[in-house]
Amino acid sequence: MKNILFLFLFSFSMCKSNQNAENVFEGSYKGNHAGISSVADLRVDGNRLRGEVTLNDKVATINGTIDGLSTTGTLKDEETGQLYNYTGSLDGDELRLTCTSDEDNSQAVELIMYRKEHSPSSSTDASDQGAKSGSSSKERNPDLVGVWKNTEMLGGGDMSFSTEYFMELKEDGTMLSWTGRSAGSGMSMDSDEANAGKGEWYTDDDKLYFIDPVTKDDGYTLYSVSKSGLLLHNGGSDKKIFQRVR
Repeated sequence: MKNILFLFLFSFSMCKSNQNAENVFEGSYKGNHAGISSVADLRVDGNRLRGEVTLNDKVATINGTIDGLSTTGTLKDEETGQLYNYTGSLDGDELRLTCTSDEDNSQAVELIMYRKEHSPSSSTDASDQGAKSGSSSKERNPDLVGVWKNTEMLGGGDMSFSTEYFMELKEDGTMLSWTGRSAGSGMSMDSDEANAGKGEWYTDDDKLYFIDPVTKDDGYTLYSVSKSGLLLHNGGSDKKIFQRVR
């Protein structure tokens, strides 16, 4: 029972974020790995990846296709016109591209970059970047920090049943979720706070992201917060209202 609320929140949020899964590649990246300083500005059109990649001040255009969190295609050196093949993958905010010459595939160059808004302040080596690019770099709206409760009502009259759902959003980006008391139709269950599920959270403008503790995937729901409570919604009719407990 301990992960019921978290699973509900994650599935609720993923209804929004899964509509354009390829769009996760879109954005600006930068990195410095193995002596190569790199910057990428990427655009997504359907499953096509376009944009510019700058390697030690040399500009190349990228032309590729996206398959989930992987991408393949070519880089064209704008100065010489030479083509390079690449394969790439995205893991959270980390973008890895492996490039080989169109004429000679024996030597490969690996580029490791991070989204600019989540990039470490000092990035001289991939191992250092990986150690610093965790959840601590995410933005978190301080107005959301605290314990929140949502009460779900099922049925009506003598056949009604209510269940409380709690989530605690902490300053360090961790999240706890548990079911509260359930009662109705002649039965009741006590709170399950002692077995709270754990996850992570962060915000980006009006989006509240939840990170699945098992798969490490993240999805978001739209949110608004005020003195009257916390509203989660997916831009349509699905809405959940939470009241602040503390």
